[in-house]
Amino acid sequence: MSPEVPTVPASERPPRWHLLYFLLAAFDICTVCVGLFLSHRLVSIHIESLDIGQELADLRSAAGRLNAPGNDLFDSRDVSRERARIEHGRGSFERALAVVSARLPEHGSDLGGIEANMRAMLAETEEIFAAFEAGQDHAAGAHMASMDRCYAALSQAITDVRAAVSRAQFAQAESLARIEH
Repeated sequence: MSPEVPTVPASERPPRWHLLYFLLAAFDICTVCVGLFLSHRLVSIHIESLDIGQELADLRSAAGRLNAPGNDLFDSRDVSRERARIEHGRGSFERALAVVSARLPEHGSDLGGIEANMRAMLAETEEIFAAFEAGQDHAAGAHMASMDRCYAALSQAITDVRAAVSRAQFAQAESLARIEH
């Protein structure tokens, strides 16, 4: 004899439609969680973009402060004061470049170009000082033009890094937007 399994008539079984509601609720919760994740990721990209923009602006500002003494010398006529400004500003530029380098190691070659342009600009600045001390104002003026070209190249290199970072961040945001749709 086998034990009889009691069968419950279909009319007495609890309905299963509530399982569909649980499934839909779980889907809704998953959708909200994915939406929150995407939103959080987009905000993170935006915040990172703002931070990098500020760091690059600080770098550009420090570069501008190093460019100024070579130009200001023609007004102040004080080589020692302008050299002191260079020495003071150099540390600020190096710190700003170190911050950007730590944040953007993948742009090392571009940052190396920025550093090379700075070295060239500072070499021209020193030539301005030497010519000015020798009483060769015309030569100092020619070196000032070269220094300003180096500064323009440096400024463009910073702009190029910013553009490359922006393109990468935009691509990240676009990939997240594709997931969202």
